[in-house]
Amino acid sequence: MNSERDTNQTTVQDIECWFEIIYAIKGLSFSGHKLKKFGGKIWGITILEHLENKDIHAFIIIDDADPELIKLEIRSVLGEVPQSNSLPFYQKCLELNCSIFSGSISLNGAQIWYVQNEYLENITFDKLALMFANQIGTTAELYETLANEFEMKKVGHPEST
Repeated sequence: MNSERDTNQTTVQDIECWFEIIYAIKGLSFSGHKLKKFGGKIWGITILEHLENKDIHAFIIIDDADPELIKLEIRSVLGEVPQSNSLPFYQKCLELNCSIFSGSISLNGAQIWYVQNEYLENITFDKLALMFANQIGTTAELYETLANEFEMKKVGHPEST
């Protein structure tokens, strides 16, 4: 890396500051959402948007295991895999994955998640705001699509990632 790139490098502090701004625009506070058991690198947030009278719950994760490639991940739980009709459900998830531009549907045990990943070096304030808006809109859209076609159980705020 050249020195000019290093001085313009997005930092974890930038991400925190930008999320504070994004939340402040909505009249909310972001800083109270860090999950202490993960050393402050994970925020558990509730996105206050209408989703069948439920909030959208998400995690914002800073993965700095490799200091050269720090990654931001935003993930929202969509629900649980239905007990019956699971094969058509998985097929529908694969079909939906093909139509998602900036994220993917993934499995975590019996839960279905919508996940976006981006390296910090590629994130600007505008990109972060777009990712956040996309997380809200796509989570709501995917949940509606899957819940309408299948008996998918909505999950409350997940306890773990």
